[in-house]
Amino acid sequence: VTLMLFTCVCRPTLAQGPKKPTQPSGPAHYALVVLPDSAGVHSAGSAAGLNELRNDSGSLLGIEVVGAVYSSGQAYYWLLDDTGKVRSAQPLLDPIGAESEMFFTGAQDINTGGVVVGFGGTYPDYQALVWCTVTSLPQELPLPEFADSGLAYNINNHGLIVGELRTADASYLAVWGIKSGGSFVGPAVLADDLVRDDPDVNDQGVVVATTSSGACSWNVSWNGSSLSVSGADLLPLWVVTGVNEFGDVCGEYIRDGVPQGCILTASGAIREVADLVNNKRYATSEHPVLDLNDAANLQ
Repeated sequence: VTLMLFTCVCRPTLAQGPKKPTQPSGPAHYALVVLPDSAGVHSAGSAAGLNELRNDSGSLLGIEVVGAVYSSGQAYYWLLDDTGKVRSAQPLLDPIGAESEMFFTGAQDINTGGVVVGFGGTYPDYQALVWCTVTSLPQELPLPEFADSGLAYNINNHGLIVGELRTADASYLAVWGIKSGGSFVGPAVLADDLVRDDPDVNDQGVVVATTSSGACSWNVSWNGSSLSVSGADLLPLWVVTGVNEFGDVCGEYIRDGVPQGCILTASGAIREVADLVNNKRYATSEHPVLDLNDAANLQ
């Protein structure tokens, strides 16, 4: 089995040239990376989300990565092989009518169906965007009348999207759903006091985010046609940034007045970063854990 199996099912290998220069001014929780653009030039950019490509037996075949390339001001898609080598790179298409030299797009996440979510616009007027495939034009997520702009941060494998609505003086945590025909339901507002731009959602519909009240979680039901929300439940953390399929969440809590990166397990135990790396004290122990995978259910 080769990666070409996936490039034949809506996983592109053809690259397009870079476009217009601009300065990045999107969400700040990107990881800065150096990856080749579509012309093979290694450019500073950001990797924000990934999807593992596996065969029926579970063997890793490749990794899809989405983010942005700063030199072109454009959302990007990279396809890596199972060793981490970049096999292809291409920009995602801009919305029709995006002509400004300062227009910037950023991809934030990709699910197993190849659906990408992110944002586009000229700072601070961003629009939450969805690319139904990595070769399609983006669609704008609907915004309520009170919102000035929006951003989409994460999407689970059932088409549930979590993002942000912005006004001049407030940030709202919101969710949308993608119907099978490509239309959208929502947004449903979960909170009106979002304080960090790194919420997360798992395939069970558990949404986590940091609000002015603290780290919170919600249960969102998406049946393909309607949304329902329950919560919010306060978590014993200062900051929450991710949730896996076991219900473990990651972030940061305060111990003896000092922030500690940690994981809060589904059973309620707090595991500090230092405890997970043979009790060695690394600088990262004083910063939030930004994400965690499903490799093991921590106790």
